[in-house]
Amino acid sequence: RIDEVDCGAEGPRAKPEPMSGRNRIMMNLLLPPLCLLLAAAPPPRFEGDPEAEACLGEALRAALRATEAFGPLPGRPWTLCLHTEAAAFEAATGAPPGRAAAWVGDRLHLRPVLQLRRRDLGALLRHELVHRRLAGRGLRRWDEEARCLWAEGRTAPLPPRLPPAPGLQARLDRALAGGSTREQAWAYRALRAWIAGAPLPGPPPCLLPSGDRNSWAYFKSTG
Repeated sequence: RIDEVDCGAEGPRAKPEPMSGRNRIMMNLLLPPLCLLLAAAPPPRFEGDPEAEACLGEALRAALRATEAFGPLPGRPWTLCLHTEAAAFEAATGAPPGRAAAWVGDRLHLRPVLQLRRRDLGALLRHELVHRRLAGRGLRRWDEEARCLWAEGRTAPLPPRLPPAPGLQARLDRALAGGSTREQAWAYRALRAWIAGAPLPGPPPCLLPSGDRNSWAYFKSTG
């Protein structure tokens, strides 16, 4: 029959049989991983310390594997800059002395390796990689930061839980966005306590309305 043959340049050729239901299911199961491989994010370009890749490569690869469940990395090129001087890190990021890493666009800045050795490097890299994985998700600042804190010691995403009250969320956002060192330290303590289901620490006075700066009861009642 004419409708069962394909007459090409090489002569008549039988049409392929339609894919069976089982084969179609198997193909659908294989396609998502294949798509993920094709869209895999490029490895970072190392800058700064000439020994950056040797110092950080193994820990970075482990952190990339450990944070896969938090979402894909953006496909854009990115850079990991291991500074050789603390002053250069702070000038590039505007970060306070207690901060060991900071993103500026698609560049992750890290303090000098001697300072990083005082920290849990794996936890630090997992935290920062989850920031990149969550970029563009439209999360509130406190919510993204909580997920990154959670990822420091876990490979599965933060399970759903009752969010902080609206007033508390606003104060956390404000502290994380541009608060003083003291305010940011409070925000991190509060988020860690919320993750653990523990009582929250009182906020610094500057985050309370004037006239009630010493009233943690006010904060709890309006948060």
